[in-house]
Amino acid sequence: MRTATLAPWIAAATVLAAIVAYVAFRDAPPAGSADLTASATASLPAEMAPFAAGGGGVTASGGRPPDISNMSPRERAGRLYDRIMRYVEEGKADSADFFAPMALASFEALGAEMDTDARYDYGRVASETKNFEIAAAQADSILRQAPTHLLGLSLSARTATLQGNNAGAKKTWATFLASRDAELKKKLPEYEMHAADIEQATRIAKGDR
Repeated sequence: MRTATLAPWIAAATVLAAIVAYVAFRDAPPAGSADLTASATASLPAEMAPFAAGGGGVTASGGRPPDISNMSPRERAGRLYDRIMRYVEEGKADSADFFAPMALASFEALGAEMDTDARYDYGRVASETKNFEIAAAQADSILRQAPTHLLGLSLSARTATLQGNNAGAKKTWATFLASRDAELKKKLPEYEMHAADIEQATRIAKGDR
């Protein structure tokens, strides 16, 4: 791995370690730990503070942040996916890039839980944060199992577009449109969970954007 790519992973690992340590010991804090926790939380970037709160406190938008200590590994990965996709939609590339290493690491840690839905989420995070090799690998994994799977095709086409491979993207979008109706009749759970993504992908494939 190049040195330039190590820095964000190291930074994210450090932040994650601090959060895990806080969550692990928050139920039995030693004397004076409140001051230490406040100091550690204050040093985190504003976007990370809600996660360090372990479910307490209020976010800048007025809602309570998620309690990551009560989430399964898949739920944590999913929550990070949702957050990054929201940043992408809002045009907040810096915020998406900040959370990307933690999200990618969360998906990589899933092991046997890495189903098609998780692969798509993992690939979308990777694609939108310019980790194109990871994104392409996840799309390929989905399509090896099901060559006309809509999530695999859309992930592959989106990634090709971001890489500047417009010819490859056009060909894949054509396959997506040709497969769409038959695939949707299968009523796969991941299609239902990503119905909005599939509709957006359909518009992109048709050139409607």
